[in-house]
Amino acid sequence: DEAILVNDGDTYLRIGRLFETMSTDQAVTAGGLGRDGKDATNDVTYMLLDICELQPYACNMTARIHKNSPIQYLDRLAEVYINGAPMPALYNDEIYLETLKKHYPATPVEDARNYAVIGCVEPNVSDDHFGNTDCANVNVALPFLQALKGEEDDLWNIGLVDQLEKMTTKFFEYNCRRDNKFSKYVLSKYMIARKRFKKKKTAAPRPPANMDELLQRFQARLNHLTNSILADHQNIEKVIRESFTTPLSSSLSKGCIESGKDLCEGGATINSSGIQAVGITDVADSLFAIDEVVYKKNLYSIHDVIDAINNNFEGEYYQQVRSALLEVPKFGHDGSHEAVVWVNKTLQIYVNALNSVANCPRGGIYTAGYYALNVNDVYGAKTPALPSGRLSGVSLANSITPHYGMQMTDLLSSLNAVAGVDFATYAPNGTTVTFTVDSALFQGPDGVRNLSGVISTYFDKGGMQFQPNVIDRQILLDAYDHPGKYPHLLVRVAGYCSYFNDLSDDLKKIIINRTCYR
Repeated sequence: DEAILVNDGDTYLRIGRLFETMSTDQAVTAGGLGRDGKDATNDVTYMLLDICELQPYACNMTARIHKNSPIQYLDRLAEVYINGAPMPALYNDEIYLETLKKHYPATPVEDARNYAVIGCVEPNVSDDHFGNTDCANVNVALPFLQALKGEEDDLWNIGLVDQLEKMTTKFFEYNCRRDNKFSKYVLSKYMIARKRFKKKKTAAPRPPANMDELLQRFQARLNHLTNSILADHQNIEKVIRESFTTPLSSSLSKGCIESGKDLCEGGATINSSGIQAVGITDVADSLFAIDEVVYKKNLYSIHDVIDAINNNFEGEYYQQVRSALLEVPKFGHDGSHEAVVWVNKTLQIYVNALNSVANCPRGGIYTAGYYALNVNDVYGAKTPALPSGRLSGVSLANSITPHYGMQMTDLLSSLNAVAGVDFATYAPNGTTVTFTVDSALFQGPDGVRNLSGVISTYFDKGGMQFQPNVIDRQILLDAYDHPGKYPHLLVRVAGYCSYFNDLSDDLKKIIINRTCYR
């Protein structure tokens, strides 16, 4: 959760692992529409795709696609993936342009067509747009759990008592880490006392009477958390504005030259701050499950669900509750339109929360984005069980994608579900769709055309972005056990790629355990 970055004893280590192996290189873009609205694919485009097959480490290669992109271009992209490269990442010009026109209506269409991908997936609408595109991450699962249980604690600004409890726990864990009877005895006694303290401190649940009340509570708690986080962000930007001006960068901005203001003072013509949500589909699946199991079918009470997640679904009765919750179709099930509807509802609640925050820095707007890097794994480790059936400590879903292992579906079903999301309304700061796809799906003479057809159809249906790892999962398993055999194995981590051998064992396991579409 967000609080792990405040004072949990692991702050510095956690910050480092949030951005594991991520480099500082710039995005290089190929293809797409030109300023005149015509296809911009040319010889240089294909040269860049040739470079992708060489799997460069220090380039974030991206490729734009539109409805009139040449078949030869789409086939070449598919061929690059099938040949083992996890790049380039793919972007849908139609959806990105619709998004930019909706959120930056004053921008000329020629400038919008010339949008640039910043960092991983975030679009800047023109060459005079200062988009601070990765300001903060919000774990939406935590305020949802507060809404479900009727809690109102401040998730961001931790009180003195909670800080002391965290520090004391870290003290005992560190000093009792030795594998001997005395250390184990002392730590076990402390943990028992800590559990009693937390149980005494925790108020009895006050569950909502119906779905409307749950959604209203969720909106209120998410508004509170978002305002708390962005209050700190505004303070950071204030310090930057006062003490870390950027005269060289500002001299390249038309707006800064005309206004005489630094970029950090709001001198650019267009300003924005991107805030990423983590756990969207986990919350959406949870809301759908509660609506079906509790309020529509009356299979279990809301108290049963709360007790089940508080006990991490342990015990025969709570396992039965979990089975009922898991029976409700999850996001990624091709036959469940309702699951997509709940994702869009959750996105609307998140966007409402961003809109509730006043005084966006530089006179700009807050824009919603959904790319987790590996933050979903770090946050998931600190997030309790959810009514979706997800267990405590399990990674949250990566971006707006089906939860790993929760969906019973195939590649096309998952892509159809993702394409049903209203990205133009809810994702002005972009999103990632990182799928692991078994290379055996696209073998043989028709493999290239089949994969290019999947990509073009997914984008035609409304997908915003796609970045697959097309690989045999057995290679990943063998590379984990025998790293010396694969010194140059490049894999897609999130909005960036990295050598598999450079990753920590934990992150390697996370990539291996992602759903592999076969």
